[in-house]
Amino acid sequence: MIKNIDLTIDLTIDITKAEQLFSGNEVFVLNIVASWCSDCTAQAENLSLFSQLLSAQGVPVYQLNVQDIKNQYLSARHEALTVKLGGRGYPRTVLMSGNKIVDAENVEIISREQLAALADKFTLLLNKSAE
Repeated sequence: MIKNIDLTIDLTIDITKAEQLFSGNEVFVLNIVASWCSDCTAQAENLSLFSQLLSAQGVPVYQLNVQDIKNQYLSARHEALTVKLGGRGYPRTVLMSGNKIVDAENVEIISREQLAALADKFTLLLNKSAE
């Protein structure tokens, strides 16, 4: 069941923080966006619910902007990380366990319902890997 939740939290991180996450052992979700992307803007309205659902499971959600202008990465580091996690297609929502990709094929998951279903999928994947 989806509740009306209004969280005013900032999930945005910079490339340095993203790279640090990949060098650790933390389970986390990285949402890769481009500021020019209309689907990313639409998703942003619903990302708080997704973040709360996963945070309740102990999984933090972070967001990284990789492009301000279409087809122009903010840096070579942004491009390398995007390629590592599946390439273009925004927003891309990736479940990570340290530097291991658990699930990266989640592109254009935008609505509250889609994001709630994705949170359930990620929870199931994490429970399976813990067995």
